[in-house]
Amino acid sequence: MLPTLFNRNGDQAFADAMEAVRQSYLTGQYAVNGQSHKLPYTKQLNDLFGRLAGKTPEELKAIEYRDALGNLSHFTNVVAAMAHIVTYAEKHMDKLLPKGENDVERVFSPQRRLDIMMIAYYHDIGKAIIPRRHAMGGKYLLAEPKASVRFRFEQIFSAYKECRISPGKLSLYSETIGAHDLIGTMGTGENGTLSMSGVVLRFKDLFNGDKAKVKTAVFDLWLLNVADIIVSINNFTPGYSKFMKQPWQWAQPGHMDGKIEELLGFAASKYSFQGEYLNEDLRFALQIADSYDSYGFAKNLAEKQAAHRFRRLARQTLGNSVENGAALSKTLKDKVIKVLDDDAAIASVKEILRGEFGDDYGRRFGMMLQFDYALGFFNKLSERAVEWLGIELTEKTFRTGWLYNQKVPKGGGYHDDFLDSYNAECIVNNYIMVLAGIFGEIYRLTADIESWNIEFEDARSRLDNSKADKLLFFDGAYRAGNARVSLMREIMLYKA
Repeated sequence: MLPTLFNRNGDQAFADAMEAVRQSYLTGQYAVNGQSHKLPYTKQLNDLFGRLAGKTPEELKAIEYRDALGNLSHFTNVVAAMAHIVTYAEKHMDKLLPKGENDVERVFSPQRRLDIMMIAYYHDIGKAIIPRRHAMGGKYLLAEPKASVRFRFEQIFSAYKECRISPGKLSLYSETIGAHDLIGTMGTGENGTLSMSGVVLRFKDLFNGDKAKVKTAVFDLWLLNVADIIVSINNFTPGYSKFMKQPWQWAQPGHMDGKIEELLGFAASKYSFQGEYLNEDLRFALQIADSYDSYGFAKNLAEKQAAHRFRRLARQTLGNSVENGAALSKTLKDKVIKVLDDDAAIASVKEILRGEFGDDYGRRFGMMLQFDYALGFFNKLSERAVEWLGIELTEKTFRTGWLYNQKVPKGGGYHDDFLDSYNAECIVNNYIMVLAGIFGEIYRLTADIESWNIEFEDARSRLDNSKADKLLFFDGAYRAGNARVSLMREIMLYKA
């Protein structure tokens, strides 16, 4: 079923094949050459989607089915997008790989295609265990499969010519699924460089140090994350159908190449910075795979990139809130974005990080945990900041402390362009100080990591406006600083 996605001629034929994939999630049955096979992990699939089977569209609109339906849409869309992305990669390896990279396998054999598509099919299976730790959960499911699971994989693989399941095959699936929220997500606030060194080391063990196989596995992991990200940021179709399909599901591979090029920065789009970071992540990961001391190389790289990653988070959250909000004037918006994009801001970021973490800020920040779903949390925080800044600028009924003193003396020679530039610098520096304070508190809290869990997804729902105002220092720096410790425990952590 999955490999046939590559040779479906016509959009409707591909859409029909994708509908069969969608049904397989619901039924737990996988068809190969007209013969039905029971899928591995049918229990987990049933836990995720069993309530959806047989329901009418009207019944599925009920709120209790919304999460399961969203998961089903995401699972299916990632499979569809992966077919598109592999087809694109086959034609454009020179464009995707860093210049001079010759170790990554450029041919997608039938076996490699099946492996990639199986990994895409099961990439989020861990959500049946703990959604917030689904990558880790999926990894351990595939790392220690029951005999029935292994038997079902054997049955499916044996139905494909030129394909087989080897003793290390499920280990490859396991490691790739376990790492699918590391590479490719550094642009969303998470720190994946050091974590990636561990993935590379496991790939090296799995392939007995064969550099070509290790780097090919890294590249295929990157493809998975491109598929995962592209369906998450791509605009949904309007209405109820947004839970069911995206264009990836009904367009034949090759017909969505423009969307892939937009994401990867090969064509102008609002996602061009995301593409820059994805390409950077691939380059770093392959460099780590090239190095003799993967961890040492990754550690040095993480230290060098700490300030850049930190500014990146500010750009993606504050920049997003500024661009999409109506609170600030266009001129001030442009000034804020200019400050966020200016490389000169790196020096300011380094000073702020040094003040929060000390001279060893690079290693300490680089050693922090992987933060899943961090972008949504910080978007919510930045949206609140922009909302208050707009009130201050228009109504002048509230002082954030993030702007210049608005009592400008007459005849002082001030003009709007100067004040907007000054305000933009103040806004960016204050926001970066807020981020540094939050990360600094998390860093200190992780000393008690045995009994606390970092959860950005839950934290976002607990971040109400009153807590956001305190974290944004709108109560004054001293009061906000004293309150931050208890706030971070209340918002971000829960007892294990």
